[in-house]
Amino acid sequence: MSDEKIMGIVPKARYVYFTYMFLLISAAGNALFSLFGLVGIHLASAGPAVMVLGLLSLILVVVGLTKHKGDFSALDHAHFKYMGFLFITFFIINIVFGGVYGLSFALGYICTIILGLAQAVLVWTGFNSWQDGRIITKDNIKSEVQLALAKR
Repeated sequence: MSDEKIMGIVPKARYVYFTYMFLLISAAGNALFSLFGLVGIHLASAGPAVMVLGLLSLILVVVGLTKHKGDFSALDHAHFKYMGFLFITFFIINIVFGGVYGLSFALGYICTIILGLAQAVLVWTGFNSWQDGRIITKDNIKSEVQLALAKR
C-alpha cells in the first residue's frame, strides 16, 4: 500500500474510501439526529457536526476531481462525480424541505429522517459499487441499490 498522501493528510490508497465514509456518516447522522429530535432529544452540536462531515466529503470530491485528478482512476472519478451529485442534490432538497419545519417540527423531522435515510442508502450503494469496481449510471441504479442492500 502506498504511503503517498493527498493534501499531506489523506492516504491516496484510502482517499475514495474516506470520502464515501464522511458522506455516509453525514447522511446517516442526519437521519439519526433528526429521529432523536423527533422524540425530544436535542444534541446541539450534532447538526453542525454532520454538516461539517458532508462538506469535508464535498471538499475531498472537488480536490479529487481538480488538483489531484491525475492521481485517480476513471472509476474513482465517476464515483467522485456521483458523490458530488448526491451531496448537491440532497443539499438542495433539504433546503426546500426545510420550510416544512415552519409548518410542524414533527413533520420537518420526519422529512429529514426520510431524506437522510434515502441519501444514506444511495451513498452505501455508491460505496459498494466502487468497492466492486462498478460505475453507477441512471440505467443501473435500481440494480445497484438492490445489490448494496443485499450486502448490508
